[in-house]
Amino acid sequence: KLDGAFLRNRFDYYFDKRNYGTLNFDLYQRSGLGGGVDHYFSLGERGGGNLFYYTQNGRQSARNRSELRANAYYNVDEFSNIGVAYNSNQFELPGEISTQNEAAAINFSRYTEESALVLGANFARSGDNRNSSYRFFYNVNLDDRWSGLLAADLSRSGTLVTETSRFHYLGSLRDRGDLFDGGFAYERSGGQNTFFLNREPELRLKTKQLYLGPVPIQVAGAFGSLEEGPSLFRTERYRFDFQVPDQEIETGLGNFHAGAGFRQTLYGSGQEQYVLGARAGWTETFGNHALARLDFNWQSPEGFTPFQHDVAYSYETLTGGLEIYNDEYWSVSALAGYDLRYELAQDVITRLDVRPWEGWQVTATANLDPNTGSWRRVDSGVTMQLTPGVSLTHWSVYDLINGRLTYQNFAVNYEDHDWIASLAYRGVQNEIFLQMSLKAFPIRPLKIGPDPGQPVLPANLSNAFVR
Repeated sequence: KLDGAFLRNRFDYYFDKRNYGTLNFDLYQRSGLGGGVDHYFSLGERGGGNLFYYTQNGRQSARNRSELRANAYYNVDEFSNIGVAYNSNQFELPGEISTQNEAAAINFSRYTEESALVLGANFARSGDNRNSSYRFFYNVNLDDRWSGLLAADLSRSGTLVTETSRFHYLGSLRDRGDLFDGGFAYERSGGQNTFFLNREPELRLKTKQLYLGPVPIQVAGAFGSLEEGPSLFRTERYRFDFQVPDQEIETGLGNFHAGAGFRQTLYGSGQEQYVLGARAGWTETFGNHALARLDFNWQSPEGFTPFQHDVAYSYETLTGGLEIYNDEYWSVSALAGYDLRYELAQDVITRLDVRPWEGWQVTATANLDPNTGSWRRVDSGVTMQLTPGVSLTHWSVYDLINGRLTYQNFAVNYEDHDWIASLAYRGVQNEIFLQMSLKAFPIRPLKIGPDPGQPVLPANLSNAFVR
C-alpha cells in the first residue's frame, strides 16, 4: 500500500571467513530505491558481531525510513563475556509515521563452577518516552552446604510530563543439609502501584522427603516480617506446610496417583488461615489403541489472610477424557469436566483426526454445553499434499449458536528448490493474501488454523482437561 510492487536484490560478498556479508539493492514502485548492508565480523578467536543498516525513501514524510542494528560480544576469558547491542529505526505504516526509536544494551557475565555473576544495563527511547533498567546478580557456593545470593534491579520510565521507577533487591543465605534445607532472606521492592511482598527478613526450613510408615511426607515452615504493596500493610507471618507428594501406583486396572497437602498460616495482626488440598487420578492405556484418564482436584481454604499473595480459592472438580486412536490413520477423543462445588458441567470437547494418506489430514472438533444441551461451535481443518511441492490447507470455525462463520481460510502452498509461495483467501474478511520468499531469505511460513499435531490427551499432564 505504501510502496507498491517491488524488486529486491541481494549480493553476497566475502573478504575472508571472519568478514563477510550481503549488500541489498531494492527498487520500489512508489518510493524508489532502497538499500543497505548486513555485515558479519570477527574479533579474533574470542568474539565477533554483526552490523546491519537499511534505508528507504519516506512516502508520508521527507524523512527516510531506516534501521540500524549493531551487536558484538567478546570472551574475556573462558568464564567471562561482554556483550553490547544498539538498535535505531524509523518506519512508516499507512497513515502513521513513527518517531525515532533507539535502544542500547550492555551486559557482562561470568560463570564458573562455584559462582555466577551478571551485570547489565538497558536503555530505550521512542520520541519523548524513555526507559532504562539496571540489574545485578551474584550467586556463589560457599562450600558443599552453604550458598549465597545477591540480586538487585532498578527500572525507570518517563515522558516529558511524568516519571516512574521500580526497584528490587534480595539477599539470601541458603543451607542444604542432610535432613532439611534452610534459608534466610531479606527482600525489598518498591515503586508506583507495584504489587510486591517484602521479606524483612524471613527464615524458611524444609525437610527432605521423610516417611510416615510407607507414606512419604515433606514438612516446611517459615517465619518472617512481611510487607505487601501497594497497600504497605506490614505484619509477621508464621507458616506451616505438610505435604504428601504425588504417589503413583501401577496395577492391573491402570495407574493410580494421589497427593495431598495442608497449610496453616498465622499473622501477627490476629488473622489466621488454613488450606487443605488433595488430588487423585487414574490413567489406563488399552493396548496401543486407547487412553483413558480421570482426575479429581479439591482445595478448601478457611479463615482470612490480610495478604493478597496468600489468597487461596475453593475448587472441587472432576475431569476426564477418552481417546481411541490408530497411530497411523485416525484418532477420536472426548474430554469433559464437572464442577462439584457449583454443580455445573463443563463443556464436552470432541475431536476427530483422520490421516488417510501421507501428507493428508482432516481435523474436526466440536464443543457441547451440557447445561443447555446446545453445541457451541465446530472447528474443521483439511490439509492435502497434492504433490511433493503443492499442498492445500483449509480451516474454518462455525458459530452454531449464532449460525455464522467466524473464521474461514483457504491456502494454496507451493515449495520449490529455491523458493516458497502461499496464496491465502480469508473468507470472512474477504481478503486475498500472497506471500513469496526465497529460501535464502527465510520468513515465517503462512499458517492456517492451529497445529493439528498437538496431542489431544497428553499422558504426562496432571489434568486431562488442560492442554
